Amino acid sequence: MPTETKTKQTEEIVRSMAEGVIMVNQKGEVLLMNPAAERLLNAKGYFYKELSTHNELFYLFKKSLL
Repeated sequence: MPTETKTKQTEEIVRSMAEGVIMVNQKGEVLLMNPAAERLLNAKGYFYKELSTHNELFYLFKKSLL
């Protein structure tokens, strides 16, 4: 299966999940946020780049890795 197809399939699965899911890279930059996470964080309409620099979100992300 081509990488692009796998990526699209993963995105579709994450977007359809009822739980809030945020996908980030190793730098802590938000790559994908599903609608449930947008509702939980009241982040609908934010650009992912803006969320990546959001101090509270970054703190929670770092804390979750411990």
